[in-house]
Amino acid sequence: MMVKRKIIIDCDPGIDDALVIALALHSPQLEILGITTVAGNKELEKTSANAIRTLEYFGRTDIAVYVGAGKPLVRDLNVPQESSHGKDGLGDAGLPGPKRQAKPNALGFMKDALKKYPGEVTILATGPLTNIALLLQDVDSSAIRELFIMNGAFKVRGNVTEFAEYNAFIDPEAARIVYSSGIPTKVVGLDVTNNVAVTREEFVMMKQIDTPQAHFFTMTHDWATTRKQKERYAIFWDPLALMWMLVPTMIHGQMGKIEVEAVGEKTGQTTFSSGPGSVYVGETVNAAQFFDHLHKFLKFGEVV
Repeated sequence: MMVKRKIIIDCDPGIDDALVIALALHSPQLEILGITTVAGNKELEKTSANAIRTLEYFGRTDIAVYVGAGKPLVRDLNVPQESSHGKDGLGDAGLPGPKRQAKPNALGFMKDALKKYPGEVTILATGPLTNIALLLQDVDSSAIRELFIMNGAFKVRGNVTEFAEYNAFIDPEAARIVYSSGIPTKVVGLDVTNNVAVTREEFVMMKQIDTPQAHFFTMTHDWATTRKQKERYAIFWDPLALMWMLVPTMIHGQMGKIEVEAVGEKTGQTTFSSGPGSVYVGETVNAAQFFDHLHKFLKFGEVV
């Protein structure tokens, strides 16, 4: 009998975070203890509502959503009005509003879960790392089994500035705390996610798949793949962190340390140094393997 991995999804939905939730719901490998939200892709009210909207679309009202940090640790929240996520954060897909409220006190929930299952809980963090940094003020890092994170740009250009990836840019102080915590951590940055992309023609073909999960994916991602004329759309930022957890051979990289710049024009810049350390940074990805799994999910609702 498979022992399920206990996870908390810490996120800021976001179209790609919503896909993470959808995929995780369908994986027999995972036991989702709860979902915590943070301000990032959108303001906290929207990210919390979007997590609930995603769960309700898939009929999973048994999983609770807990409200976390509404702003970065030491700076103001600056959310772009125009982004890949649309005005509502779910690609302006017109999904129904949430029928229930998110619960308060994400940090309290996380601390209780770690106390109940010490050393057994993996946290999948796909937004700014504010909640995790705050959590580490109150719990020992050894209480967390492992972190899987979407954050940073190491050998490639950032997507907010020349130097910075969005999650690292929004709260670089939090990223500094998390990366220096000593928790075993696997990081997917733009170096990996830029290499997993679809053409518009491929996306149109995905629209022909007549299943609830395919409709959810294409509805929420349609705006991101039509708003700009591009040859390829790298829209799978956060799902790659989840799929690395489920399929360890999909991504390869190196162990080492990450430093984060928090001042000046290079704010949010992440610098990786290979060698001794607790952080494993992804460098290469088997994109074909990712799409094999994605299509199996879209067609059959199956996730490893």
